[in-house]
Amino acid sequence: MLVSVTPFEIFKFAGGDKARRAQWKLVSEECQQIHNRVWQLFLQWHSVNGSVAKIKAGLEALAAWRAAGGDKETKPKPEVVAIGSELSKIIYRDVSDGWPDVHSRTRVLLLNRLVSGIRTRKACRGSLPGWINILFCREGIPSFTHPVPIPFDKVNSHLIPPDDENDNWRLSVKVERSPSDGHSLVDECELMTRKRKTRRIAGVLSRIAEGLSSFRGSYLVCDRGKWVAMICHTSAAEQANMLDSTRKAILMPGVHNAWVVKKNGMIRRRFADRNGEARHVLGMRRLIFGERQERQANYRWASSSLKGHGRGKATHGWEKLSSRWRDFVKRYNNEITTKLVKECVQDGIGTIEYYQPVDFQRDRRWLTGKDYRCGWDYFQVKTMLSQKCQRAGIVFTTKQIGAVEEGAKPATIPRKTA
Repeated sequence: MLVSVTPFEIFKFAGGDKARRAQWKLVSEECQQIHNRVWQLFLQWHSVNGSVAKIKAGLEALAAWRAAGGDKETKPKPEVVAIGSELSKIIYRDVSDGWPDVHSRTRVLLLNRLVSGIRTRKACRGSLPGWINILFCREGIPSFTHPVPIPFDKVNSHLIPPDDENDNWRLSVKVERSPSDGHSLVDECELMTRKRKTRRIAGVLSRIAEGLSSFRGSYLVCDRGKWVAMICHTSAAEQANMLDSTRKAILMPGVHNAWVVKKNGMIRRRFADRNGEARHVLGMRRLIFGERQERQANYRWASSSLKGHGRGKATHGWEKLSSRWRDFVKRYNNEITTKLVKECVQDGIGTIEYYQPVDFQRDRRWLTGKDYRCGWDYFQVKTMLSQKCQRAGIVFTTKQIGAVEEGAKPATIPRKTA
C-alpha cells in the first residue's frame, strides 16, 4: 500500500506566533547539523577501524571464490558493514549530548532515516554500494547547507478535531525540549483547512481521526517563510474490502474512436464526444502541426546568416512544440485514468484490465493520428493506471495488442456470449 502526502499550511500558533516560528527555524537548523555530524562520525569510525583495507581484502577473496567456482557455504562474508551496533551507539550518544534541546523522538526519527539511507545508498557509478565508494574516495559525502525538515509521527504528535464547523483542525506536536529542566515543549498550531482551496483535502484529517486511514511519519517544512505540515498517511484498508475483484472493467484505445471501455457487460466509447472523437486532441494536433509548418517555411526563406551555424537557433522552436505535445498527452492520460479509477471505486469494480497496443498496432489507433507525425504514449497509461489502482485497492492487469505470433489474430475486447 502506497503512502500519500498531503500538505497543510500552519495558520497560526497557540502562543507567541512569531517567536515559535523563529524557534522552529532554529530546530530545523539543528536537524541540519545532526545530518552533517552523522556523516562525520561515519568517516571517522571507518578511518580508525581500517575499513578500507578490510573491504579490499574481502573483495579480493570474493573474486577468488568466484574464479574457483565455490559453493554458497564457502562464500566469504564481509567483515565490514556500513553502520554496525557499535557505531550506532556512538552516533546516538554523540547526537544526544550535542543537541539536548531537540526532542528525543525527533532525534530518533532523524537517525533512523539517516542510518537507513547510508546502508541502502546506491553508488553513482559501478556495482559497489554507495557507502563503499565514499570510503574509496570515489564519491563525496552529502553536504547539508540548508535547514532540513523536522520529522514527527503519532508518538510525539496528535491531531485535534475542530470544535465547530467554522474552526480549523489543530496539530499538537513536540519537537524540542526546555533547556532548563529538559521537559518536552508542546506546540499547538492551527492548520489551514477552512479556505476554499483546502476544503477538498481536509477530509484526509477526518479519515485519520476516524481510523479509516493510517497516520505515518510526517515532516514540518519551512517553505518561503511559511511552515507547512506534510501529513503522511495510507489509504483506507476497508475500501479494498468493498470492491468486488470478480467484476472487471476493460480499457482499450480504439481504432475508430478515442477509448473503448467495457464495464458491467456493456462496451461503450468513452472519454470522447458523441461521435467517439476527442475533438480537443484533434485541435491540439492541428495547432502544433500548423505552427511547425509555419516555422519550417520561415526557415526556408531565411537569410544565409541564419542557416548553417544558425540552424540550432532556427529549429529551437520545434523542441518546444514537441514538449508541448508530450505535456498535453500526459495531462490527457492522467485525466482518463483518474476518471476510470473513480468510476470503478463508485461502482464497486475491483479489477481493471488494460489492453496496450504495441508494434504495428500502435499506428492503427485513433489517438496516434493518420499521418503518424505525433505518436501517443500508451505505456504511460499503463504506469498511471498501475499506481492509481494500487492506491485504490484495485487489482490491475494488462494485455498487449499486437504482440502475437505471425498469422494469429490480435487481441480484442471479449464480447458477452450467450
